[in-house]
Amino acid sequence: MIDFSDMIFLPIRNGWLVKMYDLVVIDETQDQTASQLEIMRGICKGRICVVGDDRQTIYGFRGADSGGMARLTQDLDAKVLGLKTTYRCARNVVDRAAAIVPDFQTAPGNPEGWVLDMHTSMLVEAAGPGDYLLSRTNAPLVSTAIQLLRAGKRTKVIGKDIGKDLLGLVTRLSRTARSVPAFLERLQGWTDREVARAMKLKNPDPRIDLIHDQAEMLRSIADNAKSVSDIEDRINYLFDKVEGTDEGLIICSSVHKAKGREAKRVFVLVDTLRADNEEEMNIQYVAFTRAKETLVMVSDHFMRQQAAA
Repeated sequence: MIDFSDMIFLPIRNGWLVKMYDLVVIDETQDQTASQLEIMRGICKGRICVVGDDRQTIYGFRGADSGGMARLTQDLDAKVLGLKTTYRCARNVVDRAAAIVPDFQTAPGNPEGWVLDMHTSMLVEAAGPGDYLLSRTNAPLVSTAIQLLRAGKRTKVIGKDIGKDLLGLVTRLSRTARSVPAFLERLQGWTDREVARAMKLKNPDPRIDLIHDQAEMLRSIADNAKSVSDIEDRINYLFDKVEGTDEGLIICSSVHKAKGREAKRVFVLVDTLRADNEEEMNIQYVAFTRAKETLVMVSDHFMRQQAAA
């Protein structure tokens, strides 16, 4: 078996790289693996232009080289040209993001905008067409998307690959579980077995997070479902590819899937965010900067804090 990582590594291992290009431009450098960066250097006989944002490094779980940009800058003795001013985000949004990335600046003509706090119970009523709803994990998105659909609001979840993986899991578990209760029982057994296997890995946390995320998504989708086929139909609808414009839809997305996207109003499920390390803070930064005009911080704790005050 040769996987994608092998195909990236083998040209380096076997000495197949040929310096043939006068100029190599590397975009989204912070997302590249060490092997990808080595290939880019190995095919360049002239200048290299590196473009990226080290504070958008959020793909460590798939091998992104978090120190790649700093190392390239040093190894190439590169001249650094900062791109620190945003023409997209409103001033108040920038101020919120600057608490994480202090040198992030707003352009002089950008609007003031808003950063608002909201209790989770108000989200379904408040969200409307064109809004984005972001979460660090997918399970809270799915449960909220179902609530939005029941409220008569057109909603999609970004991630065709996520839906495909869920359908594959449903197919495996439903071979001996035709009813929804039996399916949920099989799902719990699958979760326990997969977590036990993951615990044997050198770094089990990303795998365990994925297992629990998939299980929680399926439990939310199965809520009030009449059959396993009903679960499959819901998955197909929720994760169907969004064609053309997002106008008229409420888009639910993980922060990772939303990278590169933007919306005038963005709701962030802040209770799903973490602050364990720099990459987790980068995820917060990416989430907040998807908002062009209004950033809404959604939490279960907001009203409690207000009541205590």
